Amino acid sequence: MLYGVDGPATADALGCWYEEKRNIIQPAAFIIDPQRRVMNITYSSGPIGRLRAQDALGVIGFYSKKNISSTTANRERGWTANVTGDQ
Repeated sequence: MLYGVDGPATADALGCWYEEKRNIIQPAAFIIDPQRRVMNITYSSGPIGRLRAQDALGVIGFYSKKNISSTTANRERGWTANVTGDQ
């Protein structure tokens, strides 16, 4: 939860959608590994598609089983996961 931040600037920094009418940043969820690398990002423009705790645990379990190391950002291609282990 954020409070007292510059909405448009924060939304731009996080890659989120800023809604001027209500002065809010639409939901974004981040899963960060112990080395502070971004493992997963979920953006939503409404109530459907938000990352719930149960979903986050499922994603973390999946990444652990697949030995996925980190996620890289590429604004042209989107977010992609780097797989380092056996599939």
